[in-house]
Amino acid sequence: ARNLTKTGRSDEALKLHIDLLRFGNDNITGWFGPIITSMISSQGLNALYSCLQENKFSEEQMNLLLNYLNWFLLNEPDLQESWETELMITEFQIRKHSENAGFLPPAWLKYPRFKMAIFANKTDFADTWLFSLDVSNEIKRIDRLPIAQAELPVERANARLDRTWPKTVFYYWDHHALDYYTTSKQRYLEYITKLRGMYVFTALKLYKNRYSKYPARIEDLAPEIIPEVPQDPF
Repeated sequence: ARNLTKTGRSDEALKLHIDLLRFGNDNITGWFGPIITSMISSQGLNALYSCLQENKFSEEQMNLLLNYLNWFLLNEPDLQESWETELMITEFQIRKHSENAGFLPPAWLKYPRFKMAIFANKTDFADTWLFSLDVSNEIKRIDRLPIAQAELPVERANARLDRTWPKTVFYYWDHHALDYYTTSKQRYLEYITKLRGMYVFTALKLYKNRYSKYPARIEDLAPEIIPEVPQDPF
């Protein structure tokens, strides 16, 4: 795509850059990894940023790119309800592995790297399920806060979970699950910021291409260039 851009074949280059945008591999792990990597790659964003910075695309191509990026903005995942799904999956996994084991002593040596939950007795199973429910409710409560305000509530919630639940219970989600959540949420918000930033940057370049100058305010991009200016996720 870079070589095509250099030789003026920008139509073909844009198609390849969009392929990278859609299918590039960011190797993102954590709870939000599958959601993020099913959207678009930061590799593609970086490649497109370079082309836009160097004024490689025509107005028609920038309009095509804006429409493509806008589709992703309109279809950003709503994570507010995702914890109900997490909880449902957790219940299924705990129930399946416990019932398969007949509540016998732990015997997960067959899959040591995954450490699947098999419980010594039904009490351990019930306690672990209730612990998972407790963690999920804490996450849903903290998820309503801006990420910058989440650190102290997470510390308090972790301290309460440590006091409430016995260390003998095998935690399907261990007691640091809230820390994993905040790290994943931070990375997710950083990703969405890049995506929305590329959308605005493309609109700015299109505006300058049309009027030979940048707008006095970003808000001036709407509604002529883009329907509305996206908000800062943070």
